[in-house]
Amino acid sequence: MSQDAAIDANVEDLEKRAEQCQSSGDVSHREDDGSLVLRREVEQLNLRLSEALAKNEELKAEVLRAGAETQNVRRRAERDVENAHKYSLERFVSELTAVVDSLDLGIQSIPATDEVQKVSREGMVSTHRVLVDALKKFGVAIVEPMNEPFNPQFHQAVATQERTDIAPNIVLNVLQKGFVLAERVIRPAMVLVSKGPESDG
Repeated sequence: MSQDAAIDANVEDLEKRAEQCQSSGDVSHREDDGSLVLRREVEQLNLRLSEALAKNEELKAEVLRAGAETQNVRRRAERDVENAHKYSLERFVSELTAVVDSLDLGIQSIPATDEVQKVSREGMVSTHRVLVDALKKFGVAIVEPMNEPFNPQFHQAVATQERTDIAPNIVLNVLQKGFVLAERVIRPAMVLVSKGPESDG
């Protein structure tokens, strides 16, 4: 029998005994010793009943608190596991960014019209594509915001350039790609950003 059930049974027993004592006669108008004993017993039973009811409420409140705390612990554990799954690849992805950068530089260094190094260039392009596809499968997004509005959450402005033909705060050039893993920035994109003409004061 659980603690709550035992308390409830005890309370019911006390209530029954109190009713029996009260139904055995109108104790408030009898002055003999028996009535005094009976009255005291009724008072004691009522006191014990009140204490039992109060204890019962206290235990119920403790059970509710324990249940709420258990729920909070479970939610925190679920969130920690979810974050561990999301970000377990963070260090690995950080290392792979250098590989992507190297392939980018290698591809840019060989003109597409160079017949002598055509096979080498095609091999680097193919390797680059396979690597990028693999990163995307694991939730990695490559940030390459050419001609997009500057966003300080994902971009880092390395320099600005005054332009009259383009609105201010537009990415003019991506100097280094950025990487985002499950909405967490692994590395911001390094960019050149437009700015309006300087006022003459």
